[in-house]
Amino acid sequence: MESSSFISALWAIGSLCLVFMVHESGHLLAARLFNIRALRVVFGSGRPLWTRTDRHGTCWSLHVFPFGGHVQLSGQGGRHGYDSASPERKALIVAAGPLANFGFAVAVMTLFFYLLPPASVPGAMRGTDGRVPFSQAVLLGAQDLKQVTAAYVKGPSEHKRDKVQNAAAPRQGKTPKTLQWRIERIGLLSVFIGLFNLLPFPGMDGYFLLSYALEKIVGPQRARILQPYAWRISLVCLGIVMTFFKFGIWTMT
Repeated sequence: MESSSFISALWAIGSLCLVFMVHESGHLLAARLFNIRALRVVFGSGRPLWTRTDRHGTCWSLHVFPFGGHVQLSGQGGRHGYDSASPERKALIVAAGPLANFGFAVAVMTLFFYLLPPASVPGAMRGTDGRVPFSQAVLLGAQDLKQVTAAYVKGPSEHKRDKVQNAAAPRQGKTPKTLQWRIERIGLLSVFIGLFNLLPFPGMDGYFLLSYALEKIVGPQRARILQPYAWRISLVCLGIVMTFFKFGIWTMT
């Protein structure tokens, strides 16, 4: 029991580190696509454990706690680089983090069904050699991720019950149920990190996306005036939508 708990804890910490790295790497790759140099890439928080400067002059650092991270771009707070880019480019750089999380979640589930297909995959979806074609693996991965996310949204009790059932299920075929459950949780964590960063709180990706949308629509000066009200209104609207979704009001007839 203690060994299993220790492995689960290591898996959770490793998954969290990986998901945050994917998120920050999305920002970094989008910035480099627009020739905006990254000065610093930080993974985690707290005291730094490891630092390195690459050939692009970007300082990479890994910190002790696997929570959060950020990418510091050239021109943030100045007239050159990121701040001089158009609202559309800045929005793409910001949105690249959550998009990387969503794409990573689908990719993880796709590779799982392609390389280690569970016995539950019907024969009609397998090739003549018994393996799952890549196109089918993409479909199965997306469907499984959707089902897991929906089950989690039902509430903690439903999520806990699904976890117990999966852990207790017999091992069939080449893929143990516990391994499938762990892989699914990596995808689920990546989706939730992406969604969490899209919330319009100050400092979050959603807040900056809202700022750039206002800047594009009404101009920079008016955007600065409207921003404090816009993110509060959008947060209220988000709460209403989540309430409707949570209690299934959209499906009522």
